[in-house]
Amino acid sequence: MQLDIVIVGSTVVDGTGGPRYAADVGISNGHIRAIATRGGLRESARTVIEADGSVVAPGFIDIHAHDDRIVLDKPESSHKVMQGVTTTVCGNCGSGLAPLSEDVGPALKGTDLERLFAQKQPIWPRVAEYLDAVEECRPGINFAYLAPHRLVRAAVMGADEAMPTPGQLARMQDIVRQAMDDGAIGLSSGLFYTPGSSATHHEFVPLLEVVREYDGYYATHMRDEGTCLLASVAESIATARDAPGVRLQISHFKAGRGPETWGLVHPACEMIDEARRDGVEVCGDQYPYTASSTSVAAYVRTGLVDQYAGDIQLCWSEPHPDAVGKRLDAVAKEMSLGPREAAEALLPATGVYFGIGEDDMRFVMRQPWVSVGSDGVPGAPRPHPRAFGTFPRVLGHFVRDEGVLSLESAVRKMTSLPAGMCGFDDRGRLRVGAVADVVVFDPERIADVATYEDPCQYPKGISHVLVGGELVLRDGTLTGARAGKVLGRS
Repeated sequence: MQLDIVIVGSTVVDGTGGPRYAADVGISNGHIRAIATRGGLRESARTVIEADGSVVAPGFIDIHAHDDRIVLDKPESSHKVMQGVTTTVCGNCGSGLAPLSEDVGPALKGTDLERLFAQKQPIWPRVAEYLDAVEECRPGINFAYLAPHRLVRAAVMGADEAMPTPGQLARMQDIVRQAMDDGAIGLSSGLFYTPGSSATHHEFVPLLEVVREYDGYYATHMRDEGTCLLASVAESIATARDAPGVRLQISHFKAGRGPETWGLVHPACEMIDEARRDGVEVCGDQYPYTASSTSVAAYVRTGLVDQYAGDIQLCWSEPHPDAVGKRLDAVAKEMSLGPREAAEALLPATGVYFGIGEDDMRFVMRQPWVSVGSDGVPGAPRPHPRAFGTFPRVLGHFVRDEGVLSLESAVRKMTSLPAGMCGFDDRGRLRVGAVADVVVFDPERIADVATYEDPCQYPKGISHVLVGGELVLRDGTLTGARAGKVLGRS
């Protein structure tokens, strides 16, 4: 058998959670064609990659990302390739770039979606048109998209906080059905943000009935990740129970409002475990950091700036770029303003908020139903370091250095677990016949380098990345190849 590429001398961690083993991996025509005893495939290869004992694993799947814009601006996606990520899932938190039309803009004045128009970003009335644009830019990694509920609601109701009428709900169902026809793999919600915060359980169930027709899943940024965490988990589970057959993904699962909320993840996980025993397919994802990140406008609207100004660090501010990297309380003092007034003066702006407990984070990380997801938003002058370091941080710091997870379980959380939620049957496992999305890394060297002070730094220890059998990273150097595809299109 003639093979395009053979990776020799490797330790295979296949993504299932099973034990590692020594083998060579043969690839041809974009698929894995052979996994054999070391030495058995070398002579049949056009290209040989010497792994020298490094781990060969399925390419990582970032199940919760915000690469919606940067995939068009910087399609090589180097911030993902250098982490070993071969698939990114966007349209999360109920927001994205489609379906959305210019005539909705005036109705969204004052909502958390206003920035889509204020920053004059390109938008697309149809998910199909947006995914066409992604395909045309030839992305460096695979791309999948969730239909964003906040955009669906806005298209029908603008910023109206009322419950939808039957007619409005039917129109929303039509938009979701069109999005799924166009290639979306599920529906996402952002109940923390306006206008999604006006939606109730009764609105989502009919929309998820449409999603179920396509075997899609539901990813939710819950209503509250603070003192009302348990009520938010209960709401999410109730929605999934009333839409049987739809998988539920709880986005960036945490208790993230400072010490008064720490520990709530324990009863929250008990609720999820009980639902799973009852047959509700509930999973979650997590980034390995003790700071979250969102728009400063959301901090203002929820009152977080009043209590936590010293815990909020600025990532970006359009009118005050000199504030980037500073804590909000320090900026307020420089401006001779209160925290709320200073925050409003900084808008539009984003920040990171140091409100997650380390012990909570480790506890959530150990849950077998929790995937790794970056929630990264690249593009800001000083973004959260999760955009550049999430996956190596888990494998280096939390696996090798701290022993929070085994290597096998960590790789599973980056591969087969998210692949199962997304419905990617031919990705997420290193097996014969699977698409050759592959990463090669040194488990003794892999490490995140990105920090809050200097976040745009590539990690160490990842030598090779293949997307669809094509080398996009070779010997630690980007090749310039752009071999990604849009996944989930009908």
